[in-house]
Amino acid sequence: MKLRQGFGAIEIIVIITLLVIVGGLGWYALGGKAKEQSSASPSPSTQVTTNSSNNTKSTQASPSSSEPYLEIKELGIKMKLTTKILDIEYSYDAASKKASFGSKSLTTLAKQSSSSQCYVQAGPLGWITQQSQAFPANQNKPADKDIKLLGGSYYGFFTPDVGCPGGVASNGEALQKLSGEQLSEVTAAVQILELIK
Repeated sequence: MKLRQGFGAIEIIVIITLLVIVGGLGWYALGGKAKEQSSASPSPSTQVTTNSSNNTKSTQASPSSSEPYLEIKELGIKMKLTTKILDIEYSYDAASKKASFGSKSLTTLAKQSSSSQCYVQAGPLGWITQQSQAFPANQNKPADKDIKLLGGSYYGFFTPDVGCPGGVASNGEALQKLSGEQLSEVTAAVQILELIK
C-alpha cells in the first residue's frame, strides 16, 4: 500500500469553503455592529426630531449639511454645535416663544440622581427667547452680549440661575461638571446664531 502525503483536491475545497463561510459570517456580523454604532453616535449634521410626549426636540443626522447644527425651527434660527453638545435637546414653549436647552447625557445622569432641574424642560443649559422689539431695560433681560438681532427679531439667551445641582447622589459631582462644561459650550454657540435659510 502506498502512503499519501498532503491534502487531496477534495480536502482543499472543503477547507476553502469553510473559510469562506466563516469569513462571510464574520463580515456580516461586523457590518451589522458598525451600522448600529454609526446610528447610535451623533452625526456631524443635524435636524430636529420631536418627541410628542414631552414636546422635546433633539438632534439627528441630516444629509444636507456638513457641520453640526441644532435647528430651532419655531424661532427660525440654528446654532452650531461642538462635540461636547452634540446630544443637545430643546423644549419649546409657544406662549412665551422660549426654547429651553438640555442634553440627553444630563437627563440620563439626572434620572440616576433624581434631579428634576436637569431635565430639558427646566432649561439646565439655558434658554433663548424671541421678541420683535428690543428687550426693555426695566425687564428681566439677558446680558447685552447675549442679545442678537437677526432678520428683524431680537433673540435673548438666558443662563440658568442654578443649573444642575448635584445633590447627595453618588454622581452629583459628575452631573455638576457635565452641566458646567455643556453650559459653557451652549453659551459660546449662542454667540454665533444664524437664521435658517
